[in-house]
Amino acid sequence: MHAAHAQVMSAAEISVALRMTGATRADVQDALRPPAASLVKTFGPRGTVHLLPAAYLPKWLAALSAPPRRGQFAAEVRMTDEQTAAVLDALGRVLADAELTLDELDEAVPEHAGPGPATW
Repeated sequence: MHAAHAQVMSAAEISVALRMTGATRADVQDALRPPAASLVKTFGPRGTVHLLPAAYLPKWLAALSAPPRRGQFAAEVRMTDEQTAAVLDALGRVLADAELTLDELDEAVPEHAGPGPATW
């Protein structure tokens, strides 16, 4: 198993434990804490919880940083190249001097990106 995905942490812990002979949720929690720390908790592309082996974390982060493939959605629901550039520029500006949560970014980026889709 590469990683476990869930909406909430407890479900991810149980998902991993169920796939291991004789393991419990407590065993998974222990694997997340030092000194073992053989598992890490991170988030996926849509903000959902993922548990994965600590050794996989560099590849996971590299994969998440790759730009999404174009063409997954119809053209009328995708941002244009100009809108994408505006959002990336806004991200750079709002994160230049601050560390923000996803909720804070959700508010700050549209303010800095200028006019755009109603979904911003």
